[in-house]
Amino acid sequence: MVNSTALNKKLILPITLTVLKTDAWNVDAYDQWCLRMLLGIKWHQFVQNDEVQRLTGQPKPTAIVQSRLPDPFSVHCTYE
Repeated sequence: MVNSTALNKKLILPITLTVLKTDAWNVDAYDQWCLRMLLGIKWHQFVQNDEVQRLTGQPKPTAIVQSRLPDPFSVHCTYE
């Protein structure tokens, strides 16, 4: 026999979405590498990352991702 009260209770689980610092660093580094390749910037040319971002007009990819993540304290899934 199954306890019917256990089936009627709602289970609320918080969803935590985190971006690890190493993952964020790797994504930003790969983005910089791609932008430098597209702009034709060679390794011996000393161009700072901020200058590359300014030339392309693109924000860092991790800034975009983090701005779209919901607040982990306000997101809940309800299971019945």
